[in-house]
Amino acid sequence: EVILTAQSLAFSPNGDKVQDTITFNPIIKTDSPVSQYELSIFDENNTLVRTFKDTKSPKLITWNGLTNDGLPATDGNYTARIETVSLNGIVAQATTQPFALDTQFPEIKVTVPYVVISPNNDSKKDTLPFSFEATEEKLWTGEIRDAKGNLVVDYLWQGKPDNFEWEGLDLSGNIVADGDYQFKIYSQDIAGNKTVATI
Repeated sequence: EVILTAQSLAFSPNGDKVQDTITFNPIIKTDSPVSQYELSIFDENNTLVRTFKDTKSPKLITWNGLTNDGLPATDGNYTARIETVSLNGIVAQATTQPFALDTQFPEIKVTVPYVVISPNNDSKKDTLPFSFEATEEKLWTGEIRDAKGNLVVDYLWQGKPDNFEWEGLDLSGNIVADGDYQFKIYSQDIAGNKTVATI
């Protein structure tokens, strides 16, 4: 018997050094030593993409997202299947759960009509409207920080970020002191692709 697991649900072989590879962990549960194995990776159409094989018991196997031809595999869902042959002739197979190859970064465009506000209730730039064009992600996080980097207020959105107006208030509802502030919004998907935008 053999068990095969993928060590993550997704990876992003795009060269950003974050989750650029995926590792498979074969667990052999037989008394007879393994004489050979073959691990095959298939796309969602069950087309063979990459093969690893050796004449010894398998250890951790890492895939860098390249096909057998040395070309980058396309984004999509994949499965890995292993077949082992023991010295006593017993053949065992196991398949991972589907995992994703995703090289696309979250996308965000932030727009503000001006960059100076005066929240003094004179109806002149009392608030700062933020508008967004973004891809749908599991989570977007927005932060406003002061010139020293202290967090003033933060926002969380699932899916796409909602347009909003900052009234110059902190987390406690107090008007912040005069000074320079920065807004940052970011998202990281399960494949490790991260995007950050600041104003």
